Amino acid sequence: MLEGAEWRLERGEYDLACFEAEQAAQLALKALLYELSGSTPRIHDLGELLGVLYDFLRKAGLEDAAGRVADFASRERRRLWLLSDAYYRGRYGAAPYTREDALDCIEAARGVLRLAGSSEGPFIEEILVRLLRRLHEWRRIVPGVARAARDILGPGTEVYVVGGAAEDRLTVLSDIDVVIVSPRVPRDPVERRRVALDIRERAVDVYGVPWDYPLDLHLYTPGEFAEARRLYGRMVSIDA
Repeated sequence: MLEGAEWRLERGEYDLACFEAEQAAQLALKALLYELSGSTPRIHDLGELLGVLYDFLRKAGLEDAAGRVADFASRERRRLWLLSDAYYRGRYGAAPYTREDALDCIEAARGVLRLAGSSEGPFIEEILVRLLRRLHEWRRIVPGVARAARDILGPGTEVYVVGGAAEDRLTVLSDIDVVIVSPRVPRDPVERRRVALDIRERAVDVYGVPWDYPLDLHLYTPGEFAEARRLYGRMVSIDA
């Protein structure tokens, strides 16, 4: 779509050049966010989209990648404001655009595409690799969860990793599924949820498990687990 903006520029259609540049930038950011998170925010403003990307990267522990987004947004803010404005004004001819405006919009869009990891840059591949690398640290992290579970539910508590981690099919959208089995697991669902939160809190506070690590805890009594285990494939026992 950026080629279309450049074509409009050469024809002197500066308003449409700005609009098509904005579309290229907006769609590149939304494609990146979808690939990283599995969803696309229903917003159009480029500043907001960059803010969503920045928040996602920080929560994923990718501080330097988040910093690159923040630096770009700060450095290019005037061009990004002009580019976002073209989403509304450029397509309706509500405001005149000059050749200089169109050049600024195209340059800002080109920067967004580089940032989002188009063929001009490796940003998306870098993020995906680092997210997967973090998920694959589960063998180091989950023993802290197991210790916290045994502190709260007793030393006979069984802990397993199941799902994508156990079966070596993790993707960037995966959680680490942890099954916890104990006769002391409450039958009341509200109490069971409270115990799961207690386990997570102790794992973070006492055993250093990252608070934002993508864990999904499944608590069972032994009888429940006897029925449920046939739903799981490979299970990895956590003995720590």
